[in-house]
Amino acid sequence: MELCQQTSERMVLSCEISRPNAVVRWYRDGLEVEESENLLLEVDGVYRRLIIPETTVKDSAEYVCDTGDDSVTFFVNIAEPPVQIIGNSGNPEHHVMVAGDDLILECEVSRPNAAVEWIRNGEILKPSCRINIESYDVVRKLVLSGLQPSDSGEYICDAVDDKLFTIVEVQAYENESVTLCGIVSNERANVRWLKDGQLLNKDNIHISSEDKTHKLTINPLQLSDSGEYACDVSTDKMYFSLLVKVSLKGQTLTIQCEVNKPKGDVQWLKDGKEITSRRRYTIRTQGRERSLTIHHLMDEDAGEYVCESTDDRTVATVAIETDNKLVWRLNGKKVALNERTVISCNGLCHMLCISNCMVSDGGRVTADAEGVVSEAELQALFTKKMTAVIAEEYSEATLEVEVSLDAAEVQWMRQGVLIHPGAKYTLKHKGRKHFLTIHKVAVSDRGTYSCETLHDRTQAQLTVERECPRLLAM
Repeated sequence: MELCQQTSERMVLSCEISRPNAVVRWYRDGLEVEESENLLLEVDGVYRRLIIPETTVKDSAEYVCDTGDDSVTFFVNIAEPPVQIIGNSGNPEHHVMVAGDDLILECEVSRPNAAVEWIRNGEILKPSCRINIESYDVVRKLVLSGLQPSDSGEYICDAVDDKLFTIVEVQAYENESVTLCGIVSNERANVRWLKDGQLLNKDNIHISSEDKTHKLTINPLQLSDSGEYACDVSTDKMYFSLLVKVSLKGQTLTIQCEVNKPKGDVQWLKDGKEITSRRRYTIRTQGRERSLTIHHLMDEDAGEYVCESTDDRTVATVAIETDNKLVWRLNGKKVALNERTVISCNGLCHMLCISNCMVSDGGRVTADAEGVVSEAELQALFTKKMTAVIAEEYSEATLEVEVSLDAAEVQWMRQGVLIHPGAKYTLKHKGRKHFLTIHKVAVSDRGTYSCETLHDRTQAQLTVERECPRLLAM
């Protein structure tokens, strides 16, 4: 008989004999086995069972149930379960990055020995001066330094049985620089750089090569540099898509007003304080026109500006937005700033940090950038772990856990096998507390029980003590 199972599952080999008092011996690969904590031998009338509560790959073997006159052989194959990427929704994540930034991608796999490959646009990534691939416990990390527009595309964390997809868009800004890089197989190859199918010939273009590496540097970037670039070696081409955006950093703002007399005097104020001409402010008078120019705009330039004459005044409000306005919400309500909640921004990266988390902080977090919405579920973690239980044979045993979210779903398992409610098991929950009750406990019920949420796991051992014989009467 052939039996295939996955690791951590409970394995039961059973044979039926002709009379209850027959002696049976069990063998593993030709050697007689002895009962231990990890291998149980059970007698139940005419049935004989060999039970391994939690299997490993090493339990793969040929098992024989031998009565002396007859025998049954079991060929057991124990395999590792398929690797899963924890929290993988199946939908790609989107990251918008700025050229020169570092890209950090992480995925969490279901077991520490799982191997993964990082793939970009169909090409397997290997460690290099810009690429760092890390692995510790169940976390797999890719760090790509000094992003270029050519790094845009689809990234895959490939765990064979499961894949996590991420779409990365690397943007470049006007007046900055960018370098496109292509590697050829023959260092003598004749390489041409094209933009939108045409040979490049501009003052801000610099082309260089070293061995098999060819580079195109654009400095400073202009809006007209946007387009599709190609590194052309006649027999093959590598394409780069470049989108140049206007950077608000360093822009100039001019506020104008007109008076009824060419010689009329005015005063400029910001938030009630007088503005005088200095390095970043220029005040001009031309006929009846009065103007205030602010150079190299910064966040602190936001506010109320007033142009005031002796008899009249006019007001303008300036708001400085460096990118799309982003609103954080928790369970549909706008996140309130307090001593525990901090919202910060670094370029295109927005962060919400909640310190000293409480149960009330659990739920769905939403980041809304003017209609573009990204959502995440705060992780359901165990606030009370499962503890070991000792139960007498034929009694009831209850295992208890507590999770951080009222609506969190949990799964109960025994030796890695999912438990379903029925005559043997009762599953209950009250608020954040969850209970598993085992009825008519038998010696075969002992072993490791676990409870899992999507992001956390707790386990404990159930020990079953045989009922001691009692003297009823003399």
